Amino acid sequence: MGVWVHNISSACRKVLREMKHLMLVKRLNFDAAFDAAVATARKYLAKGELNQGEYDDYVRKLVSIAEKRKGGGDYADRARRLVGAPRSEVLSPRHLRLLDEGVGFKTFKELKDHLGPPPPGHVWHHIVGQNAENISRFGPEYIHNTANVIAIPHGEGSVHLARIEAFLNSSRPEITGQGFKRVRDWLKTKSYQFQYEYGVMLLKRYGVPLP
Repeated sequence: MGVWVHNISSACRKVLREMKHLMLVKRLNFDAAFDAAVATARKYLAKGELNQGEYDDYVRKLVSIAEKRKGGGDYADRARRLVGAPRSEVLSPRHLRLLDEGVGFKTFKELKDHLGPPPPGHVWHHIVGQNAENISRFGPEYIHNTANVIAIPHGEGSVHLARIEAFLNSSRPEITGQGFKRVRDWLKTKSYQFQYEYGVMLLKRYGVPLP
């Protein structure tokens, strides 16, 4: 991997070092390390430590390395939706400030261990959903973040299950347009800012008090 390190930015070098660490120390397989490296690059792009051109160049080179190492594969397709991604996908300065005030974690379990149990009859709810697409695009620390979760009532007939989850799992072509089975499938294609504000809107609509 080191043959082109001198041609990339210091942020890209940090991403490469993390990928090597994931493979050598944490024993992740190559595909998992590849996904983690792309997600980490997205994080640096969001923070402004990489510009769009540096990010594009880094991911293209990472794809080239992956395909040479694996003798082909779907790495270009795997990363293509991230290369040259529109700036609307990047976290806005306002949301970066909000999340920088929070504490981010690699997993939901680590976040829950940090927060402790929610109040009785409540569950920790992600405002921006914790689906694989969001974690890949924005990085786990921005999803499993103390600024992106709120305790809401849970259980049969609750706001969480009967209202928010029911709405997200419903088909609403008048909102999503054609091509989406559920609202949540449409929502995860949007920017972080859009998803966050939409999530807050749903909480307000169903009477969840915000801190």
